Amino acid sequence: MKDDLEVQKEILYSLFRTRHIGKKHTPLNNLCKKLAKIPCKQIRHNTNSLIKKYLILLYPTGHGIDIRLNPRKMNEITEIIKEKK
Repeated sequence: MKDDLEVQKEILYSLFRTRHIGKKHTPLNNLCKKLAKIPCKQIRHNTNSLIKKYLILLYPTGHGIDIRLNPRKMNEITEIIKEKK
């Protein structure tokens, strides 16, 4: 099992690669499907910690809550992603 920092980097990289920034958003279940090698429970836990750091924002929709990257924190997000590569 991966540690929390690696999972957070995977989450941020996945959202960044698919350009879910600002107005573009995705349900958390889609992120769980995309990162199938990581347990969904661990993805949800790490997503909550990224929300507390304001790196990920919540977006209310008619079908539930979606997530997206915070456009104001893109410098910090790109620095975290660079460490992944």
